[in-house]
Amino acid sequence: AHIAIVTFELLVPDRSGGIGTWSANLAMSLRAAGHAVTIFHARTRHTDSAWRVRYWEGHGIELVRLGCDDRRPFVENTLHNLAHVALEALASRRWDIVHLPDALALGWQIAAAKRAGLAFKDTTIVVTLHGNNWWHRTSNRLPMHAHDIELDHLEREQIRGADVVLSPSAYMLEYVGRTYPGLIKSGFVHQNPIAWPFRIR
Repeated sequence: AHIAIVTFELLVPDRSGGIGTWSANLAMSLRAAGHAVTIFHARTRHTDSAWRVRYWEGHGIELVRLGCDDRRPFVENTLHNLAHVALEALASRRWDIVHLPDALALGWQIAAAKRAGLAFKDTTIVVTLHGNNWWHRTSNRLPMHAHDIELDHLEREQIRGADVVLSPSAYMLEYVGRTYPGLIKSGFVHQNPIAWPFRIR
């Protein structure tokens, strides 16, 4: 199958948190199973690091770096510019499966395009729950801003447009079901894949 993974974090090059670890391990696991895998790494700015592209190519995985030249805060870029850049990049090719994280709604325009019948007719859209913005801010008692309301709406719309929703734990699946009744049409508990070890260089 031809599989796309859209992410704003990636273990190589980011060495970052849960979503970066998920996207990297998912890519490695799918490639090991014989699938053609492309990672779309969406950032407002990319450092000059050709070795990162070579790293993934060395594992038989295509790395496409998506970005936009904009000085607005990262969340605003994600909601508007980066989501549209991701849509344009993926709509130009055929995919059997597109994997998206729930956080920051990078794929909300991709999900909307499928719901509207404009693209991705034969593509299965999968959203994996890691903890959306509303959960993150309320759990940590952080203040809410205007863009948090918009982000919550778009994260919900991305889930609503997904064909399948996966969660590594029953807790997060139950949280979304309780907080947004009827949002998930097909949800399953499925542990995140592990494809260690990674050699960074």
